[in-house]
Amino acid sequence: MRNTHLLTLMIIMLLPAACWGLSYSSAIGYGSAAHLDDPDYLSEWFGQDGGTPDGITHPPSFWLGQTADLSVEVSLNNFFDVGSNEWASIWIDWNQDKVFADNEQMFSLSDQWFDNGMTTLTPSFTVPTDALLGDTWMRARITYDGPLTPTGDYFTGEVEDYQVSVSSQSGVVPEPVTLILLGLGMVGVAGYTRRRSK
Repeated sequence: MRNTHLLTLMIIMLLPAACWGLSYSSAIGYGSAAHLDDPDYLSEWFGQDGGTPDGITHPPSFWLGQTADLSVEVSLNNFFDVGSNEWASIWIDWNQDKVFADNEQMFSLSDQWFDNGMTTLTPSFTVPTDALLGDTWMRARITYDGPLTPTGDYFTGEVEDYQVSVSSQSGVVPEPVTLILLGLGMVGVAGYTRRRSK
């Protein structure tokens, strides 16, 4: 009987550690970000599947000084089918120092109501002109027991980390007027060169 009680006590002590291990996709070096996920009466996550980074659609590259558009899918499963107030945030480590600073929070919702099911959000922001070029990380978190910080433990919700790229060229195709002016300029230079050669 004593051994049975001891085994039960060990299971109870180990259970929280196992649950808090569901931190999902935390980028190495960025600090722990764990969610218990979830009580029986409420579950919230990004995308179709809690536990995989599939809820945030971002551009192939973030261009310095340009507007970036995201698509954020929020899934809510409330046992009582009445929705819930949620907190959600997205950070991007622009200076690549492995810290999600306050000024790197690109999107934030505070205690906003969501209906049961999936909701798609379309936040946008301007990429800082002093962001470092190359690969870095973006972190998204959601929970009902906010407000949110980029690290730390929450009772419900999910964290998703994405590797993203920052580039310096916008890739904008020149307007037709610009091409015409460029062509006229080249013709003028060619004519001037021919006159000089006579």
